[in-house]
Amino acid sequence: MRNTLSSVSLLLLFVAVSLTGCKSDKTNTPTDPNAPTGYELAMTSQDTVNVIHLVDAFFNLVEQGNTTEALAMLYDDNSHDHFDEPLPLDNEHLNQMRKLLTALPIQGHRIEYIKFHETYENEVKVSAIIEPAEGDMPEVATVFYFRPFDYLGDWRLCLMDSGHGNQRIVSNDDADSLQQKFRDDFEQKDIQ
Repeated sequence: MRNTLSSVSLLLLFVAVSLTGCKSDKTNTPTDPNAPTGYELAMTSQDTVNVIHLVDAFFNLVEQGNTTEALAMLYDDNSHDHFDEPLPLDNEHLNQMRKLLTALPIQGHRIEYIKFHETYENEVKVSAIIEPAEGDMPEVATVFYFRPFDYLGDWRLCLMDSGHGNQRIVSNDDADSLQQKFRDDFEQKDIQ
């Protein structure tokens, strides 16, 4: 009888330890991919304004035909170490972008949204207007994606290039609601 009791006690202890070990730990549960990151929570409205001014300055130069000056504003993020300083575009990228920007008669632009995520991983979607809407004719536009990079507090405008492995951080499913939130937050305000 004593052997049976100790065996049962041992079995109950094993079951109790097993059940305790199987409890889910809330710190290990996956986080919501749309939840703000610590970096995003630390952002200020001035960061948003700085990125808006950077994108506006780039497109204003393009719209005025100052392609060379606009291209001088573009960087590639350093693929070897995301925390290193972004690099100016190499000659190949400069030539590709020069051809693209001179081929498109960009007459205006509209920032659709800005999504901050990490120092090196942010996203700006911009509609570049080639022909404004007129009467029954809809607007003709193309979309540019940029990856603004916060390097030691100085924002740099990096290209988002899927050919070089860059991926968007905003899914197509979330883009519409993010665009609406951006419009609600900034369309009515005069950003200086």
